[in-house]
Amino acid sequence: MKIVNLARWIIRIILFILLLLLIFDNMQSITFNLFGIYHPTMPLIILTIVFLGVGILIGLIMGMMRNLELKAKIRMLEKELKLSTNTKEHGLLPSQE
Repeated sequence: MKIVNLARWIIRIILFILLLLLIFDNMQSITFNLFGIYHPTMPLIILTIVFLGVGILIGLIMGMMRNLELKAKIRMLEKELKLSTNTKEHGLLPSQE
């Protein structure tokens, strides 16, 4: 188990060093043209991180929406199951209730 933890830490350190190299390699400034209205000048890596964050945020929001949709479907199916179970116990058809 200690070897696995050591390997994980080594991988984390290597990824951190690679990320630092990526940051230092992409420090050149660029001008980002935002619909011709706003022209910020910033390092390329900052812009990349901003777009990564926006993408993650959009993915999380979409995932939460899907999760809420599935929970609503589960509640609906549980109600149907309960109704079906109650009608079978009493020997009634749903139209006879």
